[in-house]
Amino acid sequence: MVHALGILAIALAVGLVVYAVWWGVVFWHVWRSRRLVPRLRDGAASLDPAPLVSVVIPAHNESERIAPAVAGVLAQVGVSVELIIVLDRCTDDTKHNALAAANGDPRLSLVELDRCPADWAGKCHAASHGAKRARGELLLFTDADVRFESTAIARAVSLARTREAALSSVLPALEVRYGFERRWQPVASFMLMRLFPAERANRTHKPRVFANGQFLLFTRECYEAIGGHAAVRLDLLEDIAFAKQVKRSGRRVQLFAADGFVRTAMYDSADAFRAGWRRIFIESADRRPKFLRRLAHECLAVGTLGPLAALATLALAVPAWDRLDGGGRVALAVATVAGALGLVAHTAAGMAFLVRARGRRSSVFAWPLGAIAVSGILRQAASDLTHRRPIRWGGREYILEPRN
Repeated sequence: MVHALGILAIALAVGLVVYAVWWGVVFWHVWRSRRLVPRLRDGAASLDPAPLVSVVIPAHNESERIAPAVAGVLAQVGVSVELIIVLDRCTDDTKHNALAAANGDPRLSLVELDRCPADWAGKCHAASHGAKRARGELLLFTDADVRFESTAIARAVSLARTREAALSSVLPALEVRYGFERRWQPVASFMLMRLFPAERANRTHKPRVFANGQFLLFTRECYEAIGGHAAVRLDLLEDIAFAKQVKRSGRRVQLFAADGFVRTAMYDSADAFRAGWRRIFIESADRRPKFLRRLAHECLAVGTLGPLAALATLALAVPAWDRLDGGGRVALAVATVAGALGLVAHTAAGMAFLVRARGRRSSVFAWPLGAIAVSGILRQAASDLTHRRPIRWGGREYILEPRN
């Protein structure tokens, strides 16, 4: 029994040291990103002369969300805006609600589409038609679930100009309305940033470029030079595909933190959340099932098993002490200290990440539950790829081919 407990203590020591170091490194990266990722607050709230920004919103059955989006865009100050909403095969009241929200404002124009070609993803096809109607020197592609403070676009344009960016993107603050969002959204967003660290996005040397499709601000010159949405027409994560295209063209991609000036509420149900994040993870992982499974194991290990093992070690350290020999006691001491440090680093990193994303800080205590759910989403994403199950997005289904 003593021998078995000693082996268990050694295993816990090794595992909890890894857990503590992993979260310590994560905390360092999150803290570093606070310095290296510019905030919209740092951009000018008004530009003179004010450029014309063409805001394009592809909308497929967005009747419940479109009105606040329209109101937010038309309320912008510091820049001139025109708003182009592309009604993509809509069968609901999106058009009626958009017009009602605009209340006759001539800056709103509508484009209606009744079909999508087989060789285009629906959102990309709709956005390309909006771009054809655009007159601005800057093009902003956004979504119906995005909410803007009145100076958000001006501040983004200001930062983009200062940093000479051809494509600028924003990490919006996430609105939490449901319990599943509070538990799952921080972990899902964190795992995406695990793949695309924010502090590496703006580097001049070997950047790991990243863009968020909820806010893609192009110079017209860049958008047209890379071929517009036709260049990414079959990508189900067109934002990251765009970032890579712009990088390959030799132009600069920049990422900004919304700082509360841009907000979004992504999903209205747990099923929609799972389906949406499966698509995001599949494309972010370059459609590699093995990599998705590895991420699932990592998410579960450091998000759930690590804190549970740390808590169990702290609770049982004293009663187990007298049942161990010298080597076992050393291992238990190491496990206890590493577990305590790991919990502190985990909490601190999660809290810092939530503060940066303007999320609820209390969500950090639900992280183990969120990690279980997100690990399941990653495993299901790998399974969908392997078995070629269709991915539904924007009113269409797509069967994606897995890659090694």
